[in-house]
Amino acid sequence: MIPVDLRHFFPSSTLRNFILTARVAVDPELGEYTFQELVEQVRHSLRLQITRQELQARITQNVALQRSQWLRWIPRPLKNRAIALGFWLSGERPFSTTFTNPGIFRVPPSMEEHLERVEVILGQSYTGPANCAAISCGDTFTFCFSGTQREADLEREFFRWLVREGVPVKVISNRKE
Repeated sequence: MIPVDLRHFFPSSTLRNFILTARVAVDPELGEYTFQELVEQVRHSLRLQITRQELQARITQNVALQRSQWLRWIPRPLKNRAIALGFWLSGERPFSTTFTNPGIFRVPPSMEEHLERVEVILGQSYTGPANCAAISCGDTFTFCFSGTQREADLEREFFRWLVREGVPVKVISNRKE
């Protein structure tokens, strides 16, 4: 699940989250994928999903549900259970990971000298084995992982791959091992 900032497509002055998520899937039963093949799969899937027309269609679906007279008569406790069931069926459960990229974090030049680093604190995943966030500030690109406390193989392999590709890596951890 990759969040899409809707402000790029629809003007909004809200300070609240204004996102939908793009859901990229790769079927592991089709065989092994190289990293480049995975990148291409994600790229093409996102290009299909993240268009003004596709996003507008999803927003229209959500608004139609909220305007439904039939749904307005259903008691709130029953709706809350139905929403929880819907999230359990199609929220995080079908996914192996969530990747969040808030983008470039900009600060006024007068603050830059006071920043040591910028991090993203991820919420707890209920089902996925790993969550990852990426954010950039200045000349540093930071990856933050959560949900992998017991199994760090994904993180280790990711950073090894970066090193093999010639990307300078500095690992900082808050784990006590």
